[in-house]
Amino acid sequence: MQIWLADELRHMAPQGPKATFDWVMGLAGESVRRIERRHTFRVELGGRDYFVKQHYGLTWADIVGEVIRLRRPVLGAGNEYRMTALLNCIGIDTAQLVAFGVDGRWPTTQRSFIITRALPQSCTLNELCMQWKQQPSAKLKRQLIRAVGEIVAKMHGAGINHRDLYVNHFRLPLNWLENPIGEPPLFLMDLHRAQEHTVLSYRWRVKDLAALLFSVLGKPLSKRDHLRFLQTYFGERSLSRIFEANGGLFRAITEKAEAILHQQERRIKRKSAANRDE
Repeated sequence: MQIWLADELRHMAPQGPKATFDWVMGLAGESVRRIERRHTFRVELGGRDYFVKQHYGLTWADIVGEVIRLRRPVLGAGNEYRMTALLNCIGIDTAQLVAFGVDGRWPTTQRSFIITRALPQSCTLNELCMQWKQQPSAKLKRQLIRAVGEIVAKMHGAGINHRDLYVNHFRLPLNWLENPIGEPPLFLMDLHRAQEHTVLSYRWRVKDLAALLFSVLGKPLSKRDHLRFLQTYFGERSLSRIFEANGGLFRAITEKAEAILHQQERRIKRKSAANRDE
């Protein structure tokens, strides 16, 4: 068993690793997301809000399926714990860790958890874009595009890929929107599937950037906005040099984004057909 609690929680928990672990796994609160073998909920402890994510192992079918797809299975909360700490180390804002625990060695029976402080009131970039009934201010768009480009460039430069790099995983505090002084303090969230590499491969770079492109389709962004992101991401002002060096990469990103779109459309059609049959 491995367990760690920050000082702000340690005085609330019962003494002893097993008692502390059982206390965390017994917490309950406002459910945010519940899927098979994983539950995320919001809870208040000592007058402060936290998010608790509890994991209950993987099935062998899940593990084999990931291996067949040449993907590393994500076993419990440990990966998010490591990735959150790593992003903090390289200067990318994300949720603040306050607790982590794991019990058991077998992936199918292992239980684990991670607790993070809740952010101040915030919205995702996806929610913000949906509120734009007309074109937002050019300055705001430039600031957000630059902030996203810098985060993704820094993450990829450190050999990290997110695997779910959609705009709804970037959060912006509402108090900054009300009083936008300085650069937007963006937080990158949901690091459950993130991976670290010595050098980020072409494949994972394409997957991340294609997911990001897919997630802004239909948003009020111009061609110039897309080009501004590329200038920030590559750290290069000359668009001709960017396209000369990365033409093949851009084609792969566009094709992958289109594939994600078609996959989503098929999923929606299947769900609609299933609802009609009911």
